[in-house]
Amino acid sequence: MITYLAKPHPTLGSVLDDCLQTTPMTCIDGDVDHAKIVSITSRLHVVLVDIAASSGGALSILKDFIDYLALQDVGVDWVCLVSSDAISSSVPWVRVVKDVYPKRSWIHRLIWEICVAPRLVQRYAPDAVFSLQNTAVAFTKVPQVVYVHQPLPFARWHRWSFFRSEEREMAVRAAVLGPVIRWSVRRASVTIVQTHWMQQALTVSSRVDPRRIVVVPPDCDVSLTAGDESDISGAACTRPGIRFFYPASALPYKNFEVAIQALILLQAQGHHAELALTITGRENGYARRIKQLATPLGDAVQFCGPISRRSVLLTLQYSILVFPSIIETFGLPLLEARKLGSWVIAADTPFAREILDQYPRARFFASESAIQLASAMLATESERAVETALPSVARDQNAQCAETEQSSSWQTVVNIVKGQVRRGTDQRT
Repeated sequence: MITYLAKPHPTLGSVLDDCLQTTPMTCIDGDVDHAKIVSITSRLHVVLVDIAASSGGALSILKDFIDYLALQDVGVDWVCLVSSDAISSSVPWVRVVKDVYPKRSWIHRLIWEICVAPRLVQRYAPDAVFSLQNTAVAFTKVPQVVYVHQPLPFARWHRWSFFRSEEREMAVRAAVLGPVIRWSVRRASVTIVQTHWMQQALTVSSRVDPRRIVVVPPDCDVSLTAGDESDISGAACTRPGIRFFYPASALPYKNFEVAIQALILLQAQGHHAELALTITGRENGYARRIKQLATPLGDAVQFCGPISRRSVLLTLQYSILVFPSIIETFGLPLLEARKLGSWVIAADTPFAREILDQYPRARFFASESAIQLASAMLATESERAVETALPSVARDQNAQCAETEQSSSWQTVVNIVKGQVRRGTDQRT
């Protein structure tokens, strides 16, 4: 079910009236009193808020969760406040409400968060609010669960500069989002994070009881039958000649330059190595600089552009994952490579240490040291070449992962939200 808010909110003065008087373009439930429905039925009612997700990892998280909710009815009716056209639902217990107003500019987003969101929560009268966008909804007493997946303000091992053009956006985001997320953690009944390092960082910075911050690692399906899309651009990344692979988007904290510098060092020493990247080199100023830096390497660096997840998994199977990223909430390629039994060379960061803990095929290097990375690339390739039992060992590791894998992480998230619903209902009765 999809509902579009009929018109934008043109001015701050008319926002409150508009959001109360807005009628759906596609009417699903008209002017039904949600509070009365909840009071006379046993079904729970939750408002999901993720107006921020429009691309990248944030949108993937939202799509994954909506897809999971559609699999089975768990006695919860969900109203999902989103802005992306990529989100839809065909089941009656998940209603998608789209509003593009907050995507117009940062001031529109601020107006929506302060004025519109609280009124929409009041309108839908939920038992709980679940925010997938790192921040809580203001001016409501409804119990809230906040899913935090934004690491920029909490990576104390790296600081962004306001004076460097490539880093300015990261610096602003860290400075603005940090206080808002800390307030949200204090406001929420429960905060969900993906890693223990994020749990520790939020506990210290927000000064809350660590028991209110729950670690729920994301799911990781490495089945090659999933997402069987054909991807022309992925062909360059899945050819047998590629020995090193770095799947990442064109963002400064992905630290592409250290990988390029390591390849330049190897080439100067007479070693030939090939590296595949999932950027085109044209995305932004940072990407263009990386492509220019790689010019002396010629075809040794393949700028494949975005590829399907199937292509990523195929490439990880027979290549060595190089992961110099300095900031991640989780770093999913690290877990994917581990489950596939692949070799990994990662920057020495808290999230990489956590994901690759006790994994025998992992090497670490100082995040800014191209010399250490080049040395690790040579050593890993040599060790991989002499290991004749790689396929059988990989199968053993996959089997071990399957044995220790728990129920879906999204099921854990739903259970947490339902727990807060019951607590909130008990407190109001």
